Amino acid sequence: TNPRMWLEDLFVDPDSRGSGAGDALLRGFIRDALARGCHRVDWHVLEWNPARAFYERMGATPAGSEWLQYGMDAAKMREVTGKSDA
Repeated sequence: TNPRMWLEDLFVDPDSRGSGAGDALLRGFIRDALARGCHRVDWHVLEWNPARAFYERMGATPAGSEWLQYGMDAAKMREVTGKSDA
């Protein structure tokens, strides 16, 4: 099987944006997915959402139309968290 985890919402209060909170939350989610043996994580983002730039800086890529589905494969997940294949 090819287990995945779905991220329903990642919200950082506007006053806390730029503080590293979003980075820490996304990396924590990815670490949890890797610990559970997931080969991929996915989420949707509206096309107009400025968070798209954050996700793309983290290495995620869009795959959709109006709602953009973002995701990372296991190799990118390990790269983001600093975990090796071992």
